[in-house]
Amino acid sequence: MDDARVFAESERTFAKLRELRPRVLRVNLHWNVVARRQPSNPSNHRDPGYDWSAYDRLALEAKARRIPLLFTVVSTPRWANGGRDWNYPPRRFALLQSFAFAAASRYSGRYDASQDPNVDVMLPRVKMWTAWNEPNLEYFLRPVPRPRGMSYASAAARTYAKICNAVVRGVHAAQRRMSGEKVACGLTSPRRKARAASTGPLEFLAALRRTNARFDVYAHHPHPPIYTRRPGTPPDAPRTVTLGNIGVLTSLLNRLYGPKRLWITEYAYQTRPPDYYGVSLRGQAAYLREAYAIAKRHPRIDMLVWFLLRDERTRRVPGKRGLPGWQSGLLFDQRTHRGRAKPSFAVFRCLARRRSTAAC
Repeated sequence: MDDARVFAESERTFAKLRELRPRVLRVNLHWNVVARRQPSNPSNHRDPGYDWSAYDRLALEAKARRIPLLFTVVSTPRWANGGRDWNYPPRRFALLQSFAFAAASRYSGRYDASQDPNVDVMLPRVKMWTAWNEPNLEYFLRPVPRPRGMSYASAAARTYAKICNAVVRGVHAAQRRMSGEKVACGLTSPRRKARAASTGPLEFLAALRRTNARFDVYAHHPHPPIYTRRPGTPPDAPRTVTLGNIGVLTSLLNRLYGPKRLWITEYAYQTRPPDYYGVSLRGQAAYLREAYAIAKRHPRIDMLVWFLLRDERTRRVPGKRGLPGWQSGLLFDQRTHRGRAKPSFAVFRCLARRRSTAAC
């Protein structure tokens, strides 16, 4: 996953992706970008209120290199939430369902775009979808004001359940005559954030079960809470869920929802250099290999998405030891380190092709 690169540096990025041969590319499908103005018929992807051009180009680039896409529906347009920021839910969740229907219709593999001014070939089918991102953190989802006595987890889950169901229903309705599409909900942060409105992933999942949320797959982001911890190390905080104790999440998921599959839709280690808080370059490669081995051994995990392809720009901030953004790329930053490959690049490429940690 590297949205900034696939959109801003498409040609260069897809050349590198061709070398890596990833089995999935996760991309945020921003509702507020595609629908900057309110469409008159939100279920029709050809409505002039929609602008899919950036995503059409991306989909065709991925298709040319045989990389399956995973779209994450996220970000509410101001016209749908009363003029508020992107992380507020829509006032009418039917609008979100209509958008999901329109998106899944356009990327159903059945849309003949020969008359579309932006594309001249058949757009590929997108089978994998997710709803929102880390809704257990207020930064990504602002739950509506909760009644007195209601926990943050319950309020966030109640709001998110409506988002989840809207995306699930929209995608399945659009591709109902086909088979194989999956919609994941959750995409939870591994822990609650200090000094911020949030809740842990286990509390959030338990609260989600008390709603009417329905989904095909559950998704989680089991980043290590301490940057230098090995992937298999259990966290100190009991309510935090990393790869080191991922079994507590799958056990709870099994008890609440049955044998649902699990997607790891974001995982990463930053490196030092360039970031003071990262692991060594060889350490990142070793931890990528170890994380892959844990996920592959687990009977419920079907996906592991690495975040990012290339480091975000490295610029020093006076008074701070670390760098802004993420330096978890398989490649260094282009401007300051000429985009050199880190050792983890070769490990990822080997794992994607051979699927064997022993050989990589």
